[in-house]
Amino acid sequence: MVRTERWKYVHYVGADFSELYDLDNDPHEFRNLWQEPSHRSTRDELRDQLWQFTIENEPCPTRTDIF
Repeated sequence: MVRTERWKYVHYVGADFSELYDLDNDPHEFRNLWQEPSHRSTRDELRDQLWQFTIENEPCPTRTDIF
């Protein structure tokens, strides 16, 4: 999940859907905007931020000498 001052994006691993909320206009998160074409660029930008954060912060597997 990534949250900005205005947006909240929730990604579910292995699912074919996510959640996107405009917290300025929907502070109680009743309307999921994830499938709305008008919010595609916001959705994609937040998804990319989440993936970048994950790549930079998740621990890497332990390196071994086994090939």
